[in-house]
Amino acid sequence: DHDCISNIEMRQGLNDAMAYIARSKASILMIADLTRLTRFMDDFLCFIQQQEILKDGPSLISVHERLDTRTAEGRVMLGTIHTLTQWESSELARGA
Repeated sequence: DHDCISNIEMRQGLNDAMAYIARSKASILMIADLTRLTRFMDDFLCFIQQQEILKDGPSLISVHERLDTRTAEGRVMLGTIHTLTQWESSELARGA
């Protein structure tokens, strides 16, 4: 996915992995670092919502951040990231 790292929707390797999960061949997406998934928090949060990571979708493990959505702590961490990003967006819009 090196050629299209800036556009999460165009990443063939990620699409293949998610298709593998959708066929019930796996239930966890493991990444080395959140920035390897995307460098844009809005894209990351959109991906989390689309894949229903915090609901009944696949689990997400990010090794660098020690984030594991199979655990309560991991779900809280991901929820906190989501809340902070929404707050940041609203603050930026307010200041603009």
